Amino acid sequence: MSLGYSVMFYRMADLIAIIQSKDALGISRFKERLRAIKLLIIDDYGLTKIPDQVVACLNEIADSRYGVGSTLITTQLKKKSLISVIDESPIRDALADRLFRDTDLEITLKGNSWRGSVEELIGDCYQ
Repeated sequence: MSLGYSVMFYRMADLIAIIQSKDALGISRFKERLRAIKLLIIDDYGLTKIPDQVVACLNEIADSRYGVGSTLITTQLKKKSLISVIDESPIRDALADRLFRDTDLEITLKGNSWRGSVEELIGDCYQ
C-alpha cells in the first residue's frame, strides 16, 4: 500500500560512485532530486572511508534536505564511530553536525550479526 511518500535507497558504496561519476551540472540535478525525497535511506554506511569530494557533496545534500525530509542511515558501527570513516577536516565536522546529532533516534539491534567483525559491532574498529 502506498501512502504517497517518496523514498530513495542507496548503498553507501553506490552513492559514493554516483557522486564521483557526475560533473557539476549532474551533481546539481542529483541534489535537487534528493531534496524532493521525503525519506533518503543510506545503507551500509562506514564500510569504506568517504572521499573529501563526496563528503562535500553529502554535506550539501544534508543541508538542502534540512527540514524537508528525513535521512535514515544503517550501519554496523556504533554511533561514536560514525565520524571516523571521514578524514578529519572542517567539512567533516559540518557533515557530522547535519547527520549525527545527539537528538537523533538510534536503534540498536541485538543478536549475532551475519556481517562485520566483533570490533565493528562494538565500535572499536577505527580507534
